[in-house]
Amino acid sequence: MDMLVNARNGTRSEHSLEFLSNSMGTLDKYEIKGRYLVMNNAAIHKAHKVQSLIEIRGYDATYFCSSFLHPTKLFWSKIQR
Repeated sequence: MDMLVNARNGTRSEHSLEFLSNSMGTLDKYEIKGRYLVMNNAAIHKAHKVQSLIEIRGYDATYFCSSFLHPTKLFWSKIQR
């Protein structure tokens, strides 16, 4: 899947689709099919196209939104006070 990337657009669902497709291709290569993909709770990860790709490829998605799992968020929450 080739696409033109424009930094002004930020991350889009197409970028997530390409990344997930490549990641699942690697998992398939090592016969790790059917596992859970753990992603943060960002709206882009819950886009319909992203969800469909995950299901079609035979995986499930689970999400986390806890700050302790993301040290950068925790760091910035302390700095911004």
